Amino acid sequence: MEINQRIKKIAIVVGFIVVVIFLAWAIFTLFFKSSPLVEDEQVIIDSITGLPIVGEGGDRLIMPDELDQGGSTGGTNLPAIRSEASLVKNAIALTQEEVLGVAMSSGGSLNYYNKGTGKFYQYLNGQSREISDKVFHDVDNVTWSNNGDRVVLEYPDGYNIVYDFKTKKQISLPKEMKDFSFDNTNQRIAAKVVTDQPDNNWIVVSNYDGSGLSFVEHLGDKEKDVQIDWSPAGEIVATYREGIDFERQEVFPIGQSGGNIKSLIVEGRGFESQWSEEGDFIMYSVYDSTSGYRPTLNLADMGGDWTGSYNVSLNLNTWSNKCTFTNDSQRIYCAVPSSMPELAGIFPELTEGIADDFYEINLLTGTKRMIGVLNDDEAVSATNLSLSEDGSTLYFVDQNTGYLQQIDL
Repeated sequence: MEINQRIKKIAIVVGFIVVVIFLAWAIFTLFFKSSPLVEDEQVIIDSITGLPIVGEGGDRLIMPDELDQGGSTGGTNLPAIRSEASLVKNAIALTQEEVLGVAMSSGGSLNYYNKGTGKFYQYLNGQSREISDKVFHDVDNVTWSNNGDRVVLEYPDGYNIVYDFKTKKQISLPKEMKDFSFDNTNQRIAAKVVTDQPDNNWIVVSNYDGSGLSFVEHLGDKEKDVQIDWSPAGEIVATYREGIDFERQEVFPIGQSGGNIKSLIVEGRGFESQWSEEGDFIMYSVYDSTSGYRPTLNLADMGGDWTGSYNVSLNLNTWSNKCTFTNDSQRIYCAVPSSMPELAGIFPELTEGIADDFYEINLLTGTKRMIGVLNDDEAVSATNLSLSEDGSTLYFVDQNTGYLQQIDL
């Protein structure tokens, strides 16, 4: 009996110790164990095309109530991420004057117009040089051909000219033309013709010098709902957005030769987009009530009968004009406001003074991750993003200053 009592006491003591250890572990796990600062968010990948598809059961990848103001999923601590030393980047200013029309040419050079000097420059291998000594004062908008040999200049008074850097020739285009885009051959342009009479407003295509003009689609009074952007694939020259209800829009691709192209239904309003490098899909941003009318970034097929086959949220609160595809369209880089006020999709000015963080979305693995924040004294609002040919450098225009800047990836 005495031995049994001794064994019983030992068992009670051992059991007590086990309980204490378990409770200590549970308390540590619940209150003190830190979670990773950056967690990749997984989406299902189609093994054939490499494009994300909707999660199992057709659910949204991230539900609206899981989104915080920074565009991350619930549970991700953005302030903690921003303080992570390994993510801090230094922005390097490449100009000390405002720039326009920043575009990466097919030859790998970054081309831009300097508003201060009125000249065009090429940035390549760490050096800027004049493309031409010709001065163009007070240019309002710049559209490059893909190879960087030609440029369309739009002026505040409505005058438009095409300048060819190879031949050094200048050609005038009609004042009624605006919002230009070159095709993938660099020989033809698409544009809007906008007059005081809606009946005379059209989407047109022509040779780059204005010859061979043809009327593609009547604009009427819908000019603000049409985005001219010639697809790299060649057929689609523009998109037209039309409201279905307060929460949705229907986007109609417009082909250069007319005809019906399957439309895309988007969950939101304020549609704006840009093409992938091959022109087979788009990334676009919209806003709706579920996001607090903040812009959300999405990916969708565009063109032919497959339009809308993929149409998914990328779970970032930002605009498509703050993003860029890599040359192989396998990744997207974005500038994302570190906080996003409600209604910012309708009133983008609400984000003025809010610093951007930088994200990478991998369309092959279906993950996204924060890749950088800038020092507090270098906070920028980035737009017009371009990626170097080797993928090591991200170029952008800081909306606060208008300067061309870069960060190393």
